[in-house]
Amino acid sequence: MINRKDRLKRYLKNKYYRDDKKVIELKIDSEEQLYNKYDSSSEMIDRDITSYLEATTEALLPLGEINICIKSPKKCDVEKFKRSLNMFYGVKILNVERYATIKRKKEAVLLLIAALSFIIALSTVDIVSSIFSFIGTLSIWQFTDMIIFRDEEKIVKEFVYDILEDASVYNVLR
Repeated sequence: MINRKDRLKRYLKNKYYRDDKKVIELKIDSEEQLYNKYDSSSEMIDRDITSYLEATTEALLPLGEINICIKSPKKCDVEKFKRSLNMFYGVKILNVERYATIKRKKEAVLLLIAALSFIIALSTVDIVSSIFSFIGTLSIWQFTDMIIFRDEEKIVKEFVYDILEDASVYNVLR
């Protein structure tokens, strides 16, 4: 009897692998379905498409290259979709980098507060010393928490964004 884990692996392999390549298929009736209907330039990828791509890519981890197959009744502008994909995930990666910069600044401020608190605690009387010692300890605890307990979901998302930004895209008529 096949265990659950092996069944799931077999399912993923049957559904997403073609000739030992990872392929995510998008079945559409018209090219307009790929893009957000509210975007005036018609270049922003539809939220349902990106959610599906991200969830599927995450299910295929660990992985390298992803191929996206657009199955449609008519030929699609694959280059336009690829550009939109690059732009969408390029912006997502840029935002992840911005958040990382903000986090590094927070870490630096916490360490500075801790250092100043301990310096003041060592040079003042008992009650004030206790207060600054507590503030310093709290700052170090927050800093340690930020370093040790990194949000692994965000790390996986960034990895998925990198993979999708570089995905190969092709069109198959159905």
